[in-house]
Order: sequence, then C-alpha cells, then structure tokens
Amino acid sequence: MITGEQSDVQFARPLWLGLLWLGLLWLGFPCLGFPGLGSLCVAGLVLALTGSASNAVDVALGPFAGAAARSWQSCCAENAWAIAPYASASLGAGLAVRWLWRPERRALGLVRDALWWLAALSWFGAAVLSYLHALE
Repeated sequence: MITGEQSDVQFARPLWLGLLWLGLLWLGFPCLGFPGLGSLCVAGLVLALTGSASNAVDVALGPFAGAAARSWQSCCAENAWAIAPYASASLGAGLAVRWLWRPERRALGLVRDALWWLAALSWFGAAVLSYLHALE
C-alpha cells in the first residue's frame, strides 16, 4: 500500500534518467545483441542491490566500475588497472573478429557471433569482478 511518504533512498541522478541511458546505450546498439541484454541484467542487479542508478550505469565502464563506485580509492583503482588489460584485450579481439571477419557460411557466422558475445561478456564480467573487490 502506498502511503505517500518520502523514501530515505537518495539517488545521485534521477532513476528514470539512469534507466533511459541504460536502455539507449545497450539496447540501442543492435551489434551488442545478447551481451547488451546481459549487461543490462548486471546493471539491474547492481541497481537492486545498491539502490544507486549511477552505480548501475557504471557497469558500462567494465573493470573500472568498482573503482568509480568507490570514488577511485587507491586499492580499487589498482585492482581496476590490473583487470583492465585482460578485459580490454578480449574486447578488442572480439571487436576485430566482429568487424573484420565476414564468413560466407552460416555456421562460421555463428562462431563469429559467439566470439563477440564472449568478448563483451568478459568486459561486463570484469565489472562484476571490480564490484566484488569494491565490496571488500
């Protein structure tokens, strides 16, 4: 039952603005497809757990999400920079496969899409690792 009382939760920016930004960023780019939906799920989980739309939007930062959520504390920033080369290399390889390899056979096209999905999943998975470190 809604009583009309104010909630104690304060957002850094309006919730609707964060959700709109998430929708436009991840679902607006058709090349993301399944990874975009996965990152939206991770962002929704972060939003539900933290109650902060800005932390949910930070999922797009990948390995730097936890450091941004903790105002770039030194240990979180070190962890982010330690994870970043692996996530960036995976994302770069996935983008290269996605844009440079044009297979003619359907089965190889599915392999290309799967490699891109894995690359994007590694980037957004790095956000989860970064948040786990920030929770320590």
